[in-house]
Amino acid sequence: MNDIVKVNKDTKTYILIALILAGAVLIHGILSFVSKQNELKLEKEKFSREIQFKADQAKDLENNLEACLKTAFEDYKSSWNLNCPNYGREEKENDCSLPSSISLVLEKDYKDDQELCIKKYK
Repeated sequence: MNDIVKVNKDTKTYILIALILAGAVLIHGILSFVSKQNELKLEKEKFSREIQFKADQAKDLENNLEACLKTAFEDYKSSWNLNCPNYGREEKENDCSLPSSISLVLEKDYKDDQELCIKKYK
């Protein structure tokens, strides 16, 4: 009878150890799962921030390109209108007819400025 009681005590000890080990494995698994979920969440947030950053950069480039092209056009118009009195032309609503030798130079400069904007911001 003592042997049966001893076996039962040993069995209880083994069962308790097995339960403790199973619990430890289960807790480890849960902690690993939670940790992995947190890592995935952080990676997703990082990816979202990178996408937003690239979108912001693209928008900034687009805005800068538009501003550069607008400035190039304003410079062109300003240069054109500043040349009107030099050739005896009167301004008509901020515009006049210039000799082709001058208009071609101004148009070439304008085109060059546009190309510089595109190179810089594309």
